[in-house]
Amino acid sequence: MFQRILVPLDGSTRSEQAIPVAALIARASDATLVLLRVANVPREYGLYLFESYIAQSPIFIDEVLREETDKARNYLDILHQMQDLADLQVENLVLNGAEAPTILDAARDQQADLVVMSGRGSGEFRHGTMGSVAMKVVRHSTCPVLVLREEHTRLVSLQTSSVANTAPILVGLDGSTFAEASLAPAIALAQAFSLSGPARLHLVQVVRPIDEGGSSEEQEAQHQRVSTAEKYLSALTDKLGQQQERNKALPDIVITWSILQERDVADALIRAAQQGTGLEHKERGGYGVLALATHGRGGIQHWAVGSTTDRIIKGSTMPLLVVRPAEAH
Repeated sequence: MFQRILVPLDGSTRSEQAIPVAALIARASDATLVLLRVANVPREYGLYLFESYIAQSPIFIDEVLREETDKARNYLDILHQMQDLADLQVENLVLNGAEAPTILDAARDQQADLVVMSGRGSGEFRHGTMGSVAMKVVRHSTCPVLVLREEHTRLVSLQTSSVANTAPILVGLDGSTFAEASLAPAIALAQAFSLSGPARLHLVQVVRPIDEGGSSEEQEAQHQRVSTAEKYLSALTDKLGQQQERNKALPDIVITWSILQERDVADALIRAAQQGTGLEHKERGGYGVLALATHGRGGIQHWAVGSTTDRIIKGSTMPLLVVRPAEAH
């Protein structure tokens, strides 16, 4: 599924943590990596440039920008020497402009089908900040975005460990076709992260429980909601299995599902991902990635603050695969 993977970098070692993971996916998918560095005038020039403009003194802004662009090119050339990138097709891309819009434009212009980036870095790459570059990219990218957080070491260890040879993926669903947009890229990631044996994908739907002491009518309605969710997940699992059967060229994948009855959907999904809900005991290290769509049954538009997806992005410390359905683009 993945043919061109964009990796935005800001020059920090934290942002470079995305490279081994992106390389693993590219190697499994036979994809091209596009390393992007956005070069701009350093922020420390800001006040100086403004004051000089007021004084009508000449400022060689083009020269400063050319210097930063050359630094960015040299930086990416050095990264090519990383062992993780050996035998991969890697392209460098240096652009000027505001970080988030430039990354989004690059993803579109480069026809990227996946963006892999760190959720923290230098400058604007900050964890949990609504105005951060990573947050803006996740919210507005028209292609799937894999955002790495603190708990990303399991994905990196796949390349070097003979024990941690798979990274199961948890997919949060709500019964809508919008939420199912995360399934195809989640399956592709699960297959890329499975170095031996079948890939693992677990589907989960959260059904809010009724209050204690609810009436018999409320209890019956709750039973129906749970039954509907069970039928939906069972049918979806069968459908995905049949699709897999028809495409023998793809690696095997085991798809399971479960229902959670919790009041807080965001907290329930975060705990399920971290605790390994639905995994066998030997896989209790938890999931490698939590996958979800930005647009669910509630008709969430543009990721309104307070939405379930938005809260998961800000509250989870594990890697997230975020997908915007085509209808929401």
